[in-house]
Amino acid sequence: MAELSEAWILPISFLGGIIPVLVWLWFWHKEDSARPEPTLVILIAFLVGMASVPMVLPVEHWMLQYCNLHQDCGIHSPLLILAWATAEEIIKYAAAGLFILCRKAVN
Repeated sequence: MAELSEAWILPISFLGGIIPVLVWLWFWHKEDSARPEPTLVILIAFLVGMASVPMVLPVEHWMLQYCNLHQDCGIHSPLLILAWATAEEIIKYAAAGLFILCRKAVN
């Protein structure tokens, strides 16, 4: 299997991060057309989600260290990647709960 050159890692990572966001945004807009949330609330939700990702980096670093120490699985382990994604989603949901879901405008 051919490896990606380092020049392609950033653009592919960017697309891998932005495409799901745009799909969710389209889905929410389509499903919630009867009583949509205000645009500002949606914008805040996305900004809170983006801001919460750096907060999970220490947790992901700890997971990698634990994995290397106890499992010898390395950075390309599917289990480690799944654990990272789970940690990110939990932190993002907690941030959404604190900043978005408690608002009256959210229906």
